[in-house]
Amino acid sequence: MSSSLNGWLPLVFTTLGAGAVGSIISTYGTQGRTRRKARSRAMAALEGIEAARRARKVGEGFEYDREAFAELEARCMVAGVPRQPVYWFSALSQAAQGRVMDPGAIIATYRLISYSSLLIYQVLWHPFLSRIVLPFRLWRLRQAIGRCSKIQPMEFLNDVYANRDNERLGGVWEWVERVEQQPRQ
Repeated sequence: MSSSLNGWLPLVFTTLGAGAVGSIISTYGTQGRTRRKARSRAMAALEGIEAARRARKVGEGFEYDREAFAELEARCMVAGVPRQPVYWFSALSQAAQGRVMDPGAIIATYRLISYSSLLIYQVLWHPFLSRIVLPFRLWRLRQAIGRCSKIQPMEFLNDVYANRDNERLGGVWEWVERVEQQPRQ
């Protein structure tokens, strides 16, 4: 009797194991193509914003299309990009909108926006490697924003730097506060 269990038990375990491994491989295999397509669309949206930013002259300021940012955020979300790099890119771009700055502040702001854009590119190109190094690079970006916000012509970055904790969850806390402030019916 025990010899028949020894014959059936390995067969059951190998069948179940092979089925589980096969389902995992087929699930991730089919998602790989879809993720690559989503990442390429996110790169195209980011490249459109970057091309518009690079086409501007030094004194023109930073004016962006809100629809382009909404499209970038949606495509990055589908591609699996973490929220923080996209937040910093949009927050820095919006903070610099319509500001009259001296050339040093313009260059510093341009470099901060470029670095946050680079973080998004790195996540899109190397999604698994970026999960390891992204927290350190985001920390470096936050430190640079904090240092730049202490300089007189770039004090407008104080708002971006101060709101970083509220926006970590994608604005959930602000939404909760707005809902709580609404009058009850």
